[in-house]
Amino acid sequence: MSEKSNKYSPLMVVVVLNASFTFLLIIFVAHQQIEMTNLRQMVKENSQKKAEKLETTSSSSNQEKIKPEVTLSQKNSTETDENEELNKTQYGITRVARDASSRCCGKKRRGKKGDTGSRGPKGPKGQRGPKGGKGETGEKGDHGDKGDTGAPGAQGPPGVSPTLKPTPTYAESAHLVGYGRARRPDLSYNRITKWLVGHTSGGMLYSNGYLYVAHDGYYYIYSQMYYYAGDTAVMAHRMKINDVVMLTGHSSASSSNKFNTNYVGGVFRLNKGQRISVAAPFTKTYYFNRHESYFGAFLLHV
Repeated sequence: MSEKSNKYSPLMVVVVLNASFTFLLIIFVAHQQIEMTNLRQMVKENSQKKAEKLETTSSSSNQEKIKPEVTLSQKNSTETDENEELNKTQYGITRVARDASSRCCGKKRRGKKGDTGSRGPKGPKGQRGPKGGKGETGEKGDHGDKGDTGAPGAQGPPGVSPTLKPTPTYAESAHLVGYGRARRPDLSYNRITKWLVGHTSGGMLYSNGYLYVAHDGYYYIYSQMYYYAGDTAVMAHRMKINDVVMLTGHSSASSSNKFNTNYVGGVFRLNKGQRISVAAPFTKTYYFNRHESYFGAFLLHV
């Protein structure tokens, strides 16, 4: 018999504890219910006092007319306050009950979603984003309408007649010749400086191996050299405009072939102030016969 009582004693302890906990929970809920009833009574008394004060403070006729509206609004507000306080109280009690039940059952219940709050103030302007990539090229648009004809321009200068007689401007020319001696090129860029003036026409001038242009236009420039040497493998001379090589003539040379001539010529656009020259870079000696060694230029058209 004693063995049987020892066997069931833990179960009886659990049953007694569970009954005690349930009894305490019922007492707690009843106590909270009484507290809520007392709080509701206090709220009603406060609202009645407020209403009586509002009725006694209204004195003027305008205020008396507005009084029902104010009282009604105050009543509404008091009722709202009462409801809020009751809700809070009830929410507190139910929350306690829920907490107790949640502790009991191990579950938490989420409350109702509240009202949406008012919209907050506008935030500050954000930083400017990075520049986007270049977009694709759009389609070509339609042709626009033809515009109005513009006003006639100013009258241009008179043209050049193909039958224009030579004048000092359109007779620009010069021809320089050698003077019949064997010469060596000068040290300054091998430029030949010892020319004799055959003739000059218009504004062209010769000085120290340079032939100077006086008017803009297209000129034919030319030169020929008569070589008299057998000590180099190449005989050559160059025509330069402002010391820049424009034309070059080459010939082979040997001890048995000392004499030779080279001719070069071409048309170039020259401007006023430019200068033409002849240089012999390889040949050490050349023969300066006026019929075989010469250079010059003449104007074709402006």
